[in-house]
Amino acid sequence: MNKKPILILTLFLGILMYNFTASAQQDYVKPKLSNKDSWSLVLIPDPQSYVKFERNVPLVNLMTAWIKENVDSLNTQFVLYTGDLVEQNDLLNPNGNGGDGWLRYLEFLPDGKTVKVKTFSPLFAISPATQSLAYKTEKNQEFEFEL
Repeated sequence: MNKKPILILTLFLGILMYNFTASAQQDYVKPKLSNKDSWSLVLIPDPQSYVKFERNVPLVNLMTAWIKENVDSLNTQFVLYTGDLVEQNDLLNPNGNGGDGWLRYLEFLPDGKTVKVKTFSPLFAISPATQSLAYKTEKNQEFEFEL
Protein backbone atom coordinates (compact mmCIF):
# COMPACT_ATOMS: atom_id res chain seq x y z
CA MET A 1 0.00 0.00 0.00
CA ASN A 2 1.28 3.42 -0.98
CA LYS A 3 1.47 5.68 2.09
CA LYS A 4 2.58 8.76 0.17
CA PRO A 5 -0.99 10.08 -0.61
CA ILE A 6 -2.02 9.61 3.03
CA LEU A 7 1.09 11.43 4.22
CA ILE A 8 0.51 14.31 1.80
CA LEU A 9 -3.18 14.55 2.82
CA THR A 10 -2.25 14.51 6.52
CA LEU A 11 0.38 17.22 5.96
CA PHE A 12 -2.09 19.31 3.95
CA LEU A 13 -4.78 19.03 6.65
CA GLY A 14 -2.25 19.91 9.36
CA ILE A 15 -1.18 23.07 7.52
CA LEU A 16 -4.81 23.97 6.87
CA MET A 17 -5.73 23.55 10.55
CA TYR A 18 -2.69 25.60 11.66
CA ASN A 19 -3.59 28.45 9.29
CA PHE A 20 -7.22 28.37 10.41
CA THR A 21 -6.38 28.66 14.11
CA ALA A 22 -3.63 31.23 13.52
CA SER A 23 -6.04 33.52 11.67
CA ALA A 24 -8.83 33.29 14.27
CA GLN A 25 -10.43 36.61 15.10
CA GLN A 26 -9.88 38.46 18.34
CA ASP A 27 -12.18 38.22 21.32
CA TYR A 28 -14.70 40.94 22.06
CA VAL A 29 -13.17 43.92 23.85
CA LYS A 30 -15.46 45.85 26.18
CA PRO A 31 -15.76 49.58 25.47
CA LYS A 32 -14.01 51.89 27.87
CA LEU A 33 -13.91 55.58 28.60
CA SER A 34 -11.03 57.68 27.33
CA ASN A 35 -10.70 59.25 30.78
CA LYS A 36 -11.22 57.26 34.00
CA ASP A 37 -12.97 60.23 35.64
CA SER A 38 -15.58 60.54 32.85
CA TRP A 39 -19.16 59.27 32.97
CA SER A 40 -21.57 58.32 30.19
CA LEU A 41 -25.15 58.64 29.05
CA VAL A 42 -26.57 55.99 26.69
CA LEU A 43 -29.22 56.92 24.11
CA ILE A 44 -31.49 54.20 22.73
CA PRO A 45 -33.35 55.10 19.52
CA ASP A 46 -37.14 55.27 19.34
CA PRO A 47 -38.30 51.86 20.62
CA GLN A 48 -41.51 51.91 18.60
CA SER A 49 -40.23 49.64 15.81
CA TYR A 50 -38.58 47.34 18.34
CA VAL A 51 -41.70 46.63 20.38
CA LYS A 52 -44.32 46.78 17.64
CA PHE A 53 -42.96 43.71 15.84
CA GLU A 54 -42.10 40.57 17.79
CA ARG A 55 -39.13 39.85 15.51
CA ASN A 56 -37.44 43.09 16.70
CA VAL A 57 -37.85 42.50 20.45
CA PRO A 58 -34.53 40.57 20.68
CA LEU A 59 -32.76 43.76 19.53
CA VAL A 60 -34.14 45.63 22.57
CA ASN A 61 -33.06 42.75 24.79
CA LEU A 62 -29.58 42.80 23.26
CA MET A 63 -29.22 46.57 23.68
CA THR A 64 -30.36 46.57 27.30
CA ALA A 65 -28.14 43.56 28.11
CA TRP A 66 -25.17 45.37 26.56
CA ILE A 67 -25.91 48.46 28.66
CA LYS A 68 -26.14 46.36 31.82
CA GLU A 69 -22.88 44.53 31.05
CA ASN A 70 -21.01 47.79 30.40
CA VAL A 71 -22.49 50.04 33.08
CA ASP A 72 -19.29 49.92 35.15
CA SER A 73 -16.73 50.17 32.34
CA LEU A 74 -18.59 53.20 30.90
CA ASN A 75 -19.57 54.64 34.31
CA THR A 76 -23.12 54.96 32.95
CA GLN A 77 -25.20 57.47 34.89
CA PHE A 78 -28.26 57.74 32.60
CA VAL A 79 -29.99 55.72 29.90
CA LEU A 80 -32.59 57.48 27.74
CA TYR A 81 -34.98 56.29 25.07
CA THR A 82 -35.33 58.89 22.32
CA GLY A 83 -38.35 59.31 20.10
CA ASP A 84 -42.04 59.52 20.68
CA LEU A 85 -42.94 55.80 21.15
CA VAL A 86 -45.85 56.10 18.70
CA GLU A 87 -46.44 55.81 14.98
CA GLN A 88 -46.68 58.87 12.76
CA ASN A 89 -50.03 58.66 10.99
CA ASP A 90 -50.05 55.46 8.93
CA LEU A 91 -46.29 55.32 8.37
CA LEU A 92 -44.54 52.50 10.19
CA ASN A 93 -41.06 53.92 9.87
CA PRO A 94 -41.18 57.52 8.56
CA ASN A 95 -37.47 58.29 9.05
CA GLY A 96 -36.15 54.95 7.83
CA ASN A 97 -34.00 54.41 10.92
CA GLY A 98 -36.11 52.64 13.52
CA GLY A 99 -35.36 49.11 14.64
CA ASP A 100 -31.81 49.01 13.35
CA GLY A 101 -30.07 48.33 16.69
CA TRP A 102 -27.71 51.32 16.94
CA LEU A 103 -27.08 52.99 20.30
CA ARG A 104 -25.36 56.23 21.03
CA TYR A 105 -23.34 56.72 24.15
CA LEU A 106 -22.06 60.04 25.37
CA GLU A 107 -18.94 60.29 27.51
CA PHE A 108 -18.91 63.35 29.75
CA LEU A 109 -15.30 64.27 30.47
CA PRO A 110 -14.28 65.52 33.91
CA ASP A 111 -13.64 69.07 32.63
CA GLY A 112 -17.43 69.48 32.78
CA LYS A 113 -17.54 70.85 29.22
CA THR A 114 -16.39 68.18 26.76
CA VAL A 115 -18.70 65.41 25.55
CA LYS A 116 -17.53 62.55 23.31
CA VAL A 117 -20.22 60.81 21.26
CA LYS A 118 -19.96 57.27 19.84
CA THR A 119 -22.46 55.29 17.78
CA PHE A 120 -22.39 51.57 18.56
CA SER A 121 -24.24 48.38 17.65
CA PRO A 122 -24.25 45.55 20.21
CA LEU A 123 -25.73 43.37 17.45
CA PHE A 124 -22.56 43.70 15.35
CA ALA A 125 -20.32 43.44 18.42
CA ILE A 126 -21.45 39.94 19.43
CA SER A 127 -20.10 38.19 16.35
CA PRO A 128 -16.36 38.00 15.60
CA ALA A 129 -17.25 38.23 11.91
CA THR A 130 -18.90 41.66 12.32
CA GLN A 131 -17.10 43.21 15.32
CA SER A 132 -15.18 45.56 13.05
CA LEU A 133 -18.54 47.08 12.06
CA ALA A 134 -19.75 47.67 15.64
CA TYR A 135 -18.80 51.36 15.70
CA LYS A 136 -19.85 53.95 13.15
CA THR A 137 -16.90 56.30 12.69
CA GLU A 138 -18.20 58.88 10.22
CA LYS A 139 -17.93 62.53 11.34
CA ASN A 140 -21.62 62.69 12.28
CA GLN A 141 -21.48 59.37 14.19
CA GLU A 142 -18.33 59.75 16.30
CA PHE A 143 -17.43 63.24 17.47
CA GLU A 144 -17.02 65.51 20.47
CA PHE A 145 -18.43 68.87 21.45
CA GLU A 146 -18.34 71.32 24.31
CA LEU A 147 -21.29 72.33 26.45
